[in-house]
Amino acid sequence: MNTKLRRRHLQIWVLLFFALPILIFLAQLTIPVYPISKLEEKKENYFLPLLLKKYERSSYTLIVKTDTQHTVQSFEWINKQPLQSPSALLYMTSTTKEFSTSDALLIGRIEARGSHQFLVEKNNYDQLIVYDFIHNKVIDTINLVL
Repeated sequence: MNTKLRRRHLQIWVLLFFALPILIFLAQLTIPVYPISKLEEKKENYFLPLLLKKYERSSYTLIVKTDTQHTVQSFEWINKQPLQSPSALLYMTSTTKEFSTSDALLIGRIEARGSHQFLVEKNNYDQLIVYDFIHNKVIDTINLVL
């Protein structure tokens, strides 16, 4: 390396010494600031006045309510601890039949955390099934006979 190359080498390193911190600072300014979002829970309040039944389990609570004419029911599912399956479906079915997803009424999906509310018209089904659709197995069965 001769003196001309050494001088050019020094000039480039001095330029990088000052330019890199400025470029890093400018790059950080261009990063968009997004608010930290928590898991959004649906806040659908199906306020029905009459409490039909409250089912307490170790991992969840199910509250069944109805209106004064008994035409609709609301199911409020409250997780006390996260479910073992990441997502499950709630079905209503009759106890007289073997459970099949094609014969049952799909109410909704419950996730591992949070509270979920579902509104269903009054029907003849008397059993609630918690079904893991990933592993194709029934997690829990709740008899709705009052």
